Amino acid sequence: MTSGTSKKHKKSEVILICCYVIILITLCLIKAWQVTYTSDFSPINGDFQNYNPIRRLLAGQIPYRDFPVYLGAGHLYIGASLVWLFGNSFTACLFSMEFFTVFCFELWIFVIAYVIIQNKLDALFLSMGYTLINIIRPEIFVSNLIPDILSSLDAGLTVGNSARLIRSTAAIILAIIVLLGSKLLFKLSDKSQWVRNHFSVIMKVLAAFFAGIMILWSNDYGVASYISFSFIYLCIVINAYFGHIRTLFSKTSGQ
Repeated sequence: MTSGTSKKHKKSEVILICCYVIILITLCLIKAWQVTYTSDFSPINGDFQNYNPIRRLLAGQIPYRDFPVYLGAGHLYIGASLVWLFGNSFTACLFSMEFFTVFCFELWIFVIAYVIIQNKLDALFLSMGYTLINIIRPEIFVSNLIPDILSSLDAGLTVGNSARLIRSTAAIILAIIVLLGSKLLFKLSDKSQWVRNHFSVIMKVLAAFFAGIMILWSNDYGVASYISFSFIYLCIVINAYFGHIRTLFSKTSGQ
């Protein structure tokens, strides 16, 4: 492939990615509008769990001092930013939380698809298609799924009580950080001898740091993400040094 063809291909890919992202954001807006065009005259407990801490933050109160952050700092600060953007009202909170929830749903699909197929465009397409089908719910889609799966899909596109999908996105955010961070470190190791020599240590320290940060995102799901990630990373480390560990065990047992 020539340099000119490569540049055209790269430009086309960027344009396509931008189109997919615009469609994904539009789907978030559509679903949020569906929930709030009547201002949702049947509010549930979760609606007030969302709005009360956000309202107090936007009123100038200090989190953790003036009020408890029950749903985590990620939900609070990103949610407050969206509510402020859309008008700082109860209806704006309904809209913002639904927008945030659908975005998290799309993020889950994208990251899982990308990890499996290793292609950004295909992963974005799958995220877009899966979200669109879940919103439209064609008859062939509904009639061929058992009720438990449908209720799970409903949970993926509704805020519900305690904003569970938003809180559980801590695991996906951690996965994104690890994926992007490892790619960045690999690029830096090609240019820096110091990074190359200390690659393993840097990776472990950064992974542990960001895994710990996720506890702030959500008080419960953040902890669960930290524990799960720590166990997975431990397995990776053991596998990488399995030969050394086996030799150590052999020497110990021989003695």
